[in-house]
Amino acid sequence: MKLITLNYDSKTEQVKPKFLKSFNDLPDEIKMDCLIDALYFLENYKLDLHDKMYSENEVVKCQL
Repeated sequence: MKLITLNYDSKTEQVKPKFLKSFNDLPDEIKMDCLIDALYFLENYKLDLHDKMYSENEVVKCQL
């Protein structure tokens, strides 16, 4: 069941979620559980992508 879609706006370079009817029809407790689960998977994906982009052997220099 699809609950949320993500739409990317190339002009603003932002992603915004669209909550589908199937999500809105759920009880609040289930909505919260779904959001927690989604955030968990998104955070793990972000960390994996960060590790891929900035490997341990590569030093990332920050300009102050």
